[in-house]
Amino acid sequence: MKVLVTLLALALSSAGLVPAADVQLAVHQIEVSHEKLSVLLAEGLSDDELFTKVRGMVKAKSAVVQDTNLIRLKADHRATIESIREIIYLTEYEPETPDPRRQEEMEAIKKLPKEKQRNRWMSLMLAYNFLPILASVDGRPNFESRNVGLTLEVGARDDARGWRWDLEQVDYKRDTEMGRRLGLDGKAQIQRMPNFDTLKLNGDAPVAKGVVLAGVLTPVAADGSLARDRKIMVFVKADILEDK
Repeated sequence: MKVLVTLLALALSSAGLVPAADVQLAVHQIEVSHEKLSVLLAEGLSDDELFTKVRGMVKAKSAVVQDTNLIRLKADHRATIESIREIIYLTEYEPETPDPRRQEEMEAIKKLPKEKQRNRWMSLMLAYNFLPILASVDGRPNFESRNVGLTLEVGARDDARGWRWDLEQVDYKRDTEMGRRLGLDGKAQIQRMPNFDTLKLNGDAPVAKGVVLAGVLTPVAADGSLARDRKIMVFVKADILEDK
């Protein structure tokens, strides 16, 4: 009876006869081992039963909640939540060409009194190490940025499919060595670029079906390889919030 009343309210809302109800959409990410996932899927449970069992595994510490995100919106509106930080980094550039003047200046600095050498070393380092990075051959900035974190977008309700949602998670855990250059101190300076790992999933969330197992993701290990022995189960649930 409750489901019938809820669906009737949605139908009236779509026709513009009553104000659009509030909808709460929750996305749960729970990690289990690949072996346990295979056992769970072989049991033939419904999505609701599967979610209940996995939550029991979390309490028993045989599964781990990776993240839970919740968003509230009007049935005929769109909504977005973001939990991000911005990573700003240098882009690749062509290595500098050998400059004979550099060696000449280094030899000249060595002949100066020690109290003056420090300032001259700093000036030379800026001129030959920092400025070439900032100077762009094509005139464009040599910096880029990337948002790291989670974004959840929910679209307006569709009569046939329910709510369309898109989940994207970007992580930054490591760098890749792109090259090396010789510093003024004679030691190699490593040039690194950040590596970003992305997990994406999208789907539809009907109200009348309770919890839905929307998909299973394979996380990325710290070394950049796919952690195929680990799986992230993504459960999605949409609820109509009734006025009290």
